[in-house]
Parts: sequence; C-alpha cells; structure tokens
Amino acid sequence: MWLGTWNDGLNVFDQSAEHFSRYRHNAEDPYSLQPGPVRALLESSDGELWVGTYSWDNTADLSRFDRSTKTFNSVLTCRQGQTGCAQPTGDSDTSSPGMVAALFEDSAGDIWVGGFGILHLNLS
Repeated sequence: MWLGTWNDGLNVFDQSAEHFSRYRHNAEDPYSLQPGPVRALLESSDGELWVGTYSWDNTADLSRFDRSTKTFNSVLTCRQGQTGCAQPTGDSDTSSPGMVAALFEDSAGDIWVGGFGILHLNLS
C-alpha cells in the first residue's frame, strides 16, 4: 500500500514484513522523490508507480518510480510562470497541467494528468 503525505514524502507498507519504508526528497540526489506534498498517486496496469508532487516553490513534477533501483525518474517538471505550463488562471490550452493534482489511466494504458490543465501521456 502506497501513502503520499503532505510533509513527509511517500510511504509504502510491506504487508508481509509489516514494515513501512519511506521515500523523501534529498536535494543532493536527483533520483530522489521531488520536493513538496505528494498530490497524486497512480499504480498503472503495467505495475508502474506514478507520483505527482507540487513543491513549496510552485514547481509541479510527475515522476515514475523504478522499483528495481528504488529511484524516481522525473517525466515532467513545470514551474510557475514557465512558458507552456498551465497557470492557475483557468488556462487549460497548454501542453502541461502546471500542477499534478490527479492521475488517471485510460483503457489504452495512456496516463492523463490533471491540474490547472490536462496532459495526455501517450505511452503506446
């Protein structure tokens, strides 16, 4: 079971060991969880874990967790005011959601990212 937190990273509960593991941001490690509250989680049908964060400096990030290396690979990063990123003004006609608040997988296996706008990740 995966649990995203507001201030303490991402936690996973291993039921067989009855143990929690925690993943936090480490500024010295580019493959750590991105900073800020975990706003959205999705375990896709292929077993990938997608994590959406929105940091205190208004940076949105979508990362994919690599279970074998226990690292996070950033797929999308969007800073407030960045060109091409939807901003909290109702602008939804952009290529990036500007904030990761919701994640959804459709029947084709594509990922939809919702925030201040909508982004479709065609993974086929």
